[in-house]
Amino acid sequence: MNTHVDDLIAYPQRHFGRPEEVLNEPTLSVDKKRRILESWKLDAQRLAESTAENMSGGEETDLRDVSKVLIQLKSMEEIPVARQQKQGSDVGAGMATGALVGAVTKAAR
Repeated sequence: MNTHVDDLIAYPQRHFGRPEEVLNEPTLSVDKKRRILESWKLDAQRLAESTAENMSGGEETDLRDVSKVLIQLKSMEEIPVARQQKQGSDVGAGMATGALVGAVTKAAR
């Protein structure tokens, strides 16, 4: 894997100000976005745990924001699948309708 991408995954907050910026980055694949956001979420969880234990954790990261963006990313992945399934159903319905029309036409002759 390329060193720049490894760095994005290991240290997402160095490269992005907010989780939404990862989601909107056109040069990253969905898989890389997911890996970056999951890394960010893990950092946020660790920070929340250390804050709960009264340990200094550095800059606060909003775990909720990262989680929301991960959900958005997942829903973006599911949309094309749903469209393909719907289109497949439409094609199947169209073929069935065509076969029915053909059968009715033959019977009418």
